[in-house]
Amino acid sequence: MNKHNYNSDEISEDDFHVLGQPEKKRFNKKKVIIALLTIIATLFCAALITLLFRTVPQQKSYEEIIMSIDNQNPNIKHSYTEKLDIIMGELSLTLYVPRNAIPAVTIGSPATTDLTEEAVLAFRAANLHPDGSLTDCFVCDGVVLQPDTISPLEHKGFCAIIDNVITIGTAESTPLFEKAIETKGSFFRQHSLVADGKVTANMKEEVYKNKTFRRALCQRGNQVFVVACNDVSMHKLAQALADIGVDNAIYLIGGHNQKTFNGWWRDVDDDIELFRKTDEYTTYELESYIVWKKDKVTN
Repeated sequence: MNKHNYNSDEISEDDFHVLGQPEKKRFNKKKVIIALLTIIATLFCAALITLLFRTVPQQKSYEEIIMSIDNQNPNIKHSYTEKLDIIMGELSLTLYVPRNAIPAVTIGSPATTDLTEEAVLAFRAANLHPDGSLTDCFVCDGVVLQPDTISPLEHKGFCAIIDNVITIGTAESTPLFEKAIETKGSFFRQHSLVADGKVTANMKEEVYKNKTFRRALCQRGNQVFVVACNDVSMHKLAQALADIGVDNAIYLIGGHNQKTFNGWWRDVDDDIELFRKTDEYTTYELESYIVWKKDKVTN
């Protein structure tokens, strides 16, 4: 009977040898591991390439964001606020665009009312003296709370809401004040930032240079929206608004550091975000808000 000569010195520790079988049946463990690792690496690279080159949603360009201010989703019928972010050089602007909502002006702190449930967007509106009285002319639902005779020179910007339509402008006098009274509308004055597409003449850089969190009520074509920006002067904010094509804009009061209820916004899912730094507020009888209420017809 033929015997197979087995010499243990000829087989390394990485070889397998089946006794009684020819030498060609040996398997090299290192080669098998290397082959498996090569296959795994190839599959990983293929998956990585697929991930990197797959079709991904592209971020909106600056122009597309500006255009989307005027073009809302026609399939969404209920009231909500669309939030848009724009980078303008060193400034980061946040736009709050009310959709399918009805504008109004209210008096009194909404922190103690149900208004937060009724409105999709709200911001502080008119200025107050330290004693809580109004600094400028003010009309709410046709009632004159302050006549249009004592506004300081720099407060020539105005917002008029007549028949649920907002008009923003700059003028020492305007018939919209009387019309707001006649139609039970609303009217208030503020700093003018942009007039007819240009930075207001009195918004001089050397005067309005202090930086803080600021907001502006803007009109671009037929669309009205609010712009917020942190660490910016009034002059720089006005220039940025003109650069994005705002036709008219006035200032809105209320910064993050004030112990007042500064407003809120509701997204398309009706989730609310409050603009606040504290849960304790100093309230004033005549504090005012510009709000966009839910349209009861579409909601």
